[in-house]
Amino acid sequence: MSVFKRRFGQKNAPPASLAASHSGEAKIDPPAIPITEQFDAAWYRAVASFGVMTGMGTITLNLEHAQTHQPMLPHEGANATFAQWRQLHAPYDQRRLFFHLLGGAFEKSMTVWQAANFLSADRRPNEALSALERFAPPASDQPDYAEYCAAFAKANIGLTRYAEALDWAQKAADASPDNAHFQTVLADALHLSGKCDAAHKIYSALMAAAPPDDSVPPDAIAEMFRTLFARDTGVVASPVLALEIGESLSDPLQSEQFWKLGETEFFDSPYFRMHYAYHLGKVNAIEQSFAKLCVLVREMPWLREASLNLLRYFEQFDPSGTNLEPEFQRQLRQTIAGNNWTIEGMHKIEIAWTRANLLE
Repeated sequence: MSVFKRRFGQKNAPPASLAASHSGEAKIDPPAIPITEQFDAAWYRAVASFGVMTGMGTITLNLEHAQTHQPMLPHEGANATFAQWRQLHAPYDQRRLFFHLLGGAFEKSMTVWQAANFLSADRRPNEALSALERFAPPASDQPDYAEYCAAFAKANIGLTRYAEALDWAQKAADASPDNAHFQTVLADALHLSGKCDAAHKIYSALMAAAPPDDSVPPDAIAEMFRTLFARDTGVVASPVLALEIGESLSDPLQSEQFWKLGETEFFDSPYFRMHYAYHLGKVNAIEQSFAKLCVLVREMPWLREASLNLLRYFEQFDPSGTNLEPEFQRQLRQTIAGNNWTIEGMHKIEIAWTRANLLE
């Protein structure tokens, strides 16, 4: 997109840090950051993300000692969580641990739509939709009407009910047209409903509103992601647009870094996770692609396209259905048959390897 190119230059030009690694210059590894500092930084990022993703805004949590009431750092005040966090390796699982802690702390103070946003962020859009449907929507002249509609839209996007999502997203954007978050949700719903031109018009307007920056940061990909796509700092925190940018990167190092950032940020988006698995298949990382689709379908069995593409993997690599997770295969085939799902109109994953490659 033109705004993207103007802001960050040639779309496939390597960032300065990557260019140096190819130039023969000696690379000096930065000093290791103590694990306690890593935890504290991750905690503060999670608190900021939780506030944004639930719609609660800026959250202030003062951790203090139970007896002395002295201020404590996160790893001191949440030492049980710190122990659990150290056992997790994926950033999105570490963030989910924090989200569960925060969700429990704010459970009684969240509105219905904030609780639904939490459930969607926690990869439970089915529960989010159920929570919203238990109550009548507020009247259109009520202060939180737009937020309520946006929560409905996000839950429906997670459930791949794109027509319903578009209807609710349009209501949210109409009620609060200057709200960039609602505009992003609307653009995603438009794109996923096949109205790509309308979606890109909104994406372009949002990116054009980003503050200009002519500097050359030491890590251009990370800075681009922080400025554009990160939930707490970006101007267009869209997994759909981020996916398009990721697929446009031809430099392998840039691409790998971008996809990792995207996976961490948008692990609540089945659309992003599904297409990341497709990307891995295209670059012959077949085992990773297969594994990510397996995890996604186990977690969200309502995903038609992901389920059908996972079945294609199983059919390619285990025609008998007896070597690779036979019970899961049986359940998968049962779900597909029960829903009468077909491959019509869907993106079919590219499978380049043979059965022997996966089983060796």
